[in-house]
Amino acid sequence: APAMANRAAAAARGEKGGARWTPDEEALLKQLIDEVGAKGNWRVVADRLGSGRSPGAVEQHWQIMTGGRKGSSATRLAEAAGADERDADGALKRSRATKSRAVAHRWTPQEEADLTTLVTECGTRGKWAQIAERLNTGRTTSGVEQHWKIMHGSHHGAKKAKLAGAPPAAAPPPPP
Repeated sequence: APAMANRAAAAARGEKGGARWTPDEEALLKQLIDEVGAKGNWRVVADRLGSGRSPGAVEQHWQIMTGGRKGSSATRLAEAAGADERDADGALKRSRATKSRAVAHRWTPQEEADLTTLVTECGTRGKWAQIAERLNTGRTTSGVEQHWKIMHGSHHGAKKAKLAGAPPAAAPPPPP
């Protein structure tokens, strides 16, 4: 079966999480759901699909197909951007621009300088949404706040890191 060959090729390439669903697999899944039903018959559907996918993976994909469960953020971004082209395996093609919106990039020195300026102007108490908007980089409010805390050592892991790298405290001088 072509679906099984697709999964075997993905495994040989060392891809995690299994192969993407092809349009043929999705069509067969829809046909099998029409025949067998979707209530508690996932093992039967998975076996008849013949792709080697687990019943849980088949159920999850059916929920994604029917809107009962959301797919990955990168997939949603690609679909929202109108990237409806598919490659030779039938997988949704994603443009480089679409991928870049799905993954946060490192902060540039200029962004950090702009962030420092905006925090100086606006303060930090409840102003993160305003700062993120004025930064105009597309970063989320929580991402901006988290980066500020990392820059200034007030992030939740900073205290532990400081303790791990700090030299042992000197003993107080003896009383006279």
